[in-house]
Amino acid sequence: MYYGQLEGALLKEPATIKVIKEMLTHWSRDDRHYRVTPDAETYHEIAHRSREALETLLRTHSPTHMVIVAHARLTKILISDLLSYGPSMMSRIPHDNCGVSVIDVSKTEPFLYKKVIFNITAHL
Repeated sequence: MYYGQLEGALLKEPATIKVIKEMLTHWSRDDRHYRVTPDAETYHEIAHRSREALETLLRTHSPTHMVIVAHARLTKILISDLLSYGPSMMSRIPHDNCGVSVIDVSKTEPFLYKKVIFNITAHL
């Protein structure tokens, strides 16, 4: 996820906390086109880019199993998009650091996605 002018800002800084809270408020209203800064990515852009990357891998490699390792926010955005939850439901997707979520994917296009389990942490 690209935060634009906020890229690299410390999350502890009050100004950054305020902007992130505003973003989460917009997302809780399913606002897929909100930008935290004029040059930042929107939820829609992040979801689209992530889905395209995943579906390119599915098309070109036809894997039976795939592991995706990503930051928590990107993981939640991708899962909420794949399962058609949208940004307002994203905060309800549990995801701890190093948690494992399993999603089944159809073998043919259009790819269909189905939740199996979220946030397995027994291995930690």
